[in-house]
Amino acid sequence: MANKPPETPLRPALKAWHTGGLVFVLVAIAIGWLTWVCTRNPNINFLPRHGQAEWILFPSVMDSSAHHVTTLDTIFRREFLLNERPQVAQLDIRAAKHAELKINGSSVEIGSSRN
Repeated sequence: MANKPPETPLRPALKAWHTGGLVFVLVAIAIGWLTWVCTRNPNINFLPRHGQAEWILFPSVMDSSAHHVTTLDTIFRREFLLNERPQVAQLDIRAAKHAELKINGSSVEIGSSRN
């Protein structure tokens, strides 16, 4: 009787580096999806960093314990002087759910936003 080669399984076993690579890719996809959802879903209060808003500091230390839903009003002020009145001005506002804008004490209507 001739020597018969051992039967090979239909699906070869994954090598350790294949498994590691697959886990890495799945984790990267999960992190990418979570980041995309946090920045696009209006039901999630998430404000990513913004380089031009580094002067803004939240008035208290972050508290990670659970709380009942409530509003927390915070006032941010920024003063600057203009040598002359501009014909056009643009203001970018970033807020989690609600924002109210006043310029020189007068309320300014804010248009709708994506988040």
